[in-house]
Amino acid sequence: MSLGNNSIEQAVSQLLDKTLPSKRPEKLTLLLKSYEPAQIASSIYSHAQKDPIPALSSIRGSSAFQPAAHKVRVVAIHYMRIGLGGAEDVVIRLCNLWMSMGMHVVLLTDQGKSEQEPPEGVTWIELPPQQDRYADSYLERAQALQHALLDNHVDVFVNNQWTSQLAPWDLLTAKLCGVATVVHTHGAYTELATSVFDGHKVLPVAYSLADGIVCLSDSDAAFWRLSNSRVYRTVNLPRYSCKKEKVSKLKGAELL
Repeated sequence: MSLGNNSIEQAVSQLLDKTLPSKRPEKLTLLLKSYEPAQIASSIYSHAQKDPIPALSSIRGSSAFQPAAHKVRVVAIHYMRIGLGGAEDVVIRLCNLWMSMGMHVVLLTDQGKSEQEPPEGVTWIELPPQQDRYADSYLERAQALQHALLDNHVDVFVNNQWTSQLAPWDLLTAKLCGVATVVHTHGAYTELATSVFDGHKVLPVAYSLADGIVCLSDSDAAFWRLSNSRVYRTVNLPRYSCKKEKVSKLKGAELL
């Protein structure tokens, strides 16, 4: 049920500005009785855009974030595009793997960015693009994501666009929809530790809300476990097979 945008803005202001931090988790749960997940996530983003860390920290522990325990049948996976890069290759391989396990896969990309088609059998949905989408215009994307997740009865949402400024809010939208969330990182934590971009500072706090974080190394796992206990290290296999070949001997001053 929706009571309008003005009403939700007032309700979120009441939640974040006038409610004791200890009461915010369950007050957030109550908001879901009156507003759609997309409205709540978009309004929290808009209200807290200048300093989102306290806002996200204070709503951790809400029962609204507890997905129902059941067998996973439908997985949604997000990356900004389907192309030829390493992350795109991982996404396509995961789509094929999950389908081979009998799951239905929903592939979410951003409109107008993909360079190739998804694997046969995948449900492909394009979301409003991330570029030039700031807090005040996030509602459109949040609603598209909400419908993609709920209309397809998604059990798990896997976000591979892990350094995006919208990743925390896509995660929040999915969690409020009752969908389990996994963040699949495709790089080292040092990308965040050395970044001067304010949008990166919120990611460890936002990802503390996730049901799992997948990373590539032991050092990355140690970093992410500072904010989330459900961290899993994956095997980062090379894209192409490497065969041992006999090499020619160097002659004189020639160097290889």
